[in-house]
Amino acid sequence: MKEIKIKSANETIYNFNAPTGLPVYMWVNHDKSNVHMSLVVKYGSTGINFKCSNNKYSVPTGTAHFLEHIKFHLKDNDASNLFYDLGCDSNAYTSLNETSFEVYANDNIYEAAKLLLNFVYDNYFTKKIVDNERGIILEECNSSKDDPSYQFFRETTMNYLTKSTYRYPVIGTEKDIKTISIDDVSLVHDFFYRPENMFMVITGDFDPKEMMKTINENESNRTFKNIGKVSIIKSKEPKGFIKNYIEVSNKNVMNTHGTYIIKALESDFKGYTKDEVLVSLRALIKSNFSITSDFYEDIIQNNIATKFGSSVAYDDGVFGISFNYVSENCDEVVRLITEKLKNLVITKDDIDRLKKNYIMNSIMRFDSIYAVSSFIVGSIIDDNKISENKYEILNKLTIKKINEIFSRVDLDNKMIAIMKKS
Repeated sequence: MKEIKIKSANETIYNFNAPTGLPVYMWVNHDKSNVHMSLVVKYGSTGINFKCSNNKYSVPTGTAHFLEHIKFHLKDNDASNLFYDLGCDSNAYTSLNETSFEVYANDNIYEAAKLLLNFVYDNYFTKKIVDNERGIILEECNSSKDDPSYQFFRETTMNYLTKSTYRYPVIGTEKDIKTISIDDVSLVHDFFYRPENMFMVITGDFDPKEMMKTINENESNRTFKNIGKVSIIKSKEPKGFIKNYIEVSNKNVMNTHGTYIIKALESDFKGYTKDEVLVSLRALIKSNFSITSDFYEDIIQNNIATKFGSSVAYDDGVFGISFNYVSENCDEVVRLITEKLKNLVITKDDIDRLKKNYIMNSIMRFDSIYAVSSFIVGSIIDDNKISENKYEILNKLTIKKINEIFSRVDLDNKMIAIMKKS
């Protein structure tokens, strides 16, 4: 069993590989009274095109989410009922890059760990199960049509990303859901629900040696056919937008909403890693536009906007600097953001404050078994290992590096979107 040290919080995470090769990560805290387990498949909604050996495959958008739903149906029972009988709660979610099956346990934790592994690996699918679940997922899909914020997000994302599969909704469209077949979900399960493409995270109050023994015994006789290397096929995202300005009408919205997005490609920052760019841009935007900034105070106190937020995201080789606001004078908000972006300032005190916040948040994270699990899952999905890379980058961050990275952002490569009441 290996030990992984988290320096910023002075914590230890244990790691071992099961006989199948499945990586298992454990964080133990005997002051807690429960356990959280996640069995994560490194396959999410964006993996609609993939290849194995010389063969290429495609499935409808939403297949990952559809498969997550039907996984709970077993041949003679429902996995949720089996966990309930053990005194456990179960759940699952699908995101852009992963599908996670979760269990919250107070009792029978070792039995729950075995059940989690067994039901996720189980490949029992029938056309009846697929057809029955289709109606439930269609209802979920249609319910979002009445949410103006979600619809505005979808409109802006589809305009912001022009080729990347990250532009599509996790659940898929109504058309996608209607076309997903048992062959599609079986194909994805066969190719991606395999130990080399999965990992397990367990946090809370348990004996790590007993847990390792339980998992190793459970997995000792499990075998998988060698199918070769499977990889997701990605489309190269261009720098521009479909349109630089879009206006959306919605009868359910009360106030005018606006979004201002600047788009940059990873290739714009040659010589810097993805994390160096992400940490630097986030530091600069946070220092100038966060809730504690002068910009935020002025725009809210002067009633130019009633809500304002900023963020920096990275998706599939694309960095997006986003500003979201609610205002009846969106043109003025756009003007103020544009002017401010030309005169951004960050000081050594700002950087030192960010470092302290990171350490404080890291320490506080280890007060929650869920937050620790989320940290481990996110780190592995992003970096394929538990990494404090962003913390190390933050420690070495300089004003010169931040300004050099930001100088490569084309501020004119932007999109403005407005949503008004129809």
